[in-house]
Amino acid sequence: MLKAPSSPGNKSQLNGPSGGFSALLRVTDSQAQKLFFVMKNGDWTLQLRPVIDAADSPESVETVGSVLGDGLHPNQIDELVLGRRR
Repeated sequence: MLKAPSSPGNKSQLNGPSGGFSALLRVTDSQAQKLFFVMKNGDWTLQLRPVIDAADSPESVETVGSVLGDGLHPNQIDELVLGRRR
């Protein structure tokens, strides 16, 4: 099982059993869809989140467009989709 280091330091690493790491992730069904999509279609990293007061986003279906276009302004989406600016 993974756990955060017991004291802060300059290194960014996790402690785990020798010979490899394992983690049990608690995710919603929509988060599981995102995780599956990214595992099959790109690179990903694992981030440890707080157990208490962790913010969760509303449920959604993830696609290439929603992953790439998340947070973009309309003119940026046009550039992404159409390849040109307004």
